[in-house]
Amino acid sequence: MSISNFKSHLAKGPQMIVEDITPEKAAKYLASNTRNRKVKVKHIENLAKEMSKGEWQLNGDAIRFDCNGIIVDGQHRLNAIVKSGVTISSVVIRNLDPETFHTIDTNKVRGGADVLSIEGVGVGVSPIVLAGAIRLFVFSRHFSQDWNGLQGDNAKLTNNEILRINHEHPEIEASVAKTALGNRKICRKLMTPSGCAFLHCWLSSIDEDDAETFFDWVEYTENIPRNHPANMLKNKLSEISAGGQRGFTQKRMVYAIVFRAWNAIRDSEDMKLLKWSSTNRFPTPH
Repeated sequence: MSISNFKSHLAKGPQMIVEDITPEKAAKYLASNTRNRKVKVKHIENLAKEMSKGEWQLNGDAIRFDCNGIIVDGQHRLNAIVKSGVTISSVVIRNLDPETFHTIDTNKVRGGADVLSIEGVGVGVSPIVLAGAIRLFVFSRHFSQDWNGLQGDNAKLTNNEILRINHEHPEIEASVAKTALGNRKICRKLMTPSGCAFLHCWLSSIDEDDAETFFDWVEYTENIPRNHPANMLKNKLSEISAGGQRGFTQKRMVYAIVFRAWNAIRDSEDMKLLKWSSTNRFPTPH
């Protein structure tokens, strides 16, 4: 493009419309995607899933082109349209100065905790803890009886999914509120705040009163015998915490021994040693 034509394009200023973008049109637009960062496949998959479920909304976020017709923002959304095979409506802005590319996506992405905070949560409920507990809820297959531990906690939930699950399962937020109280300080430390809320929610779905008693026992072990499963659990959790292991493996071990101790109490089992191996079937609380 000549300098005179370039200046002419800029003089017109940005042009904005709302378009229905079909998979065919998205593919055509992507043909001019010559100046973008490497695509994130997982992000495209998550967006495509949202579109396929009909959860995509016209929210003002734009697909943007510079004055040369090059995409400067929107490649992941366009790829998701192609992948999903779904037509969506989107704001499209054209005729931008090519230098605007460097100003796009410099702000923090709004996450699940952000949308929960905006939506409004109960007094004393941390949106961050609630979002974490919701993710654990999903990764555990919604308390399925054939659960074999977390199915991997690196999957991403869309913000709409987090809001939907929070609305459909208010018991998760209730458990976040209950475990956030001062008399659950040790439990939160040994199980993590989100993990503590998740476990409380699951055990409460079996027996609410027994769940409260169980967490009291773990918190105040001086009131129970030394060989009581809750006492053994607290010692084991402290050992795991001191071991410095973090991430998925630690979470799975923590939840397994919590369920193992819970079942021992419910079954009045005379437990000599609290342990669990990753080669064993994951315990299902009852």
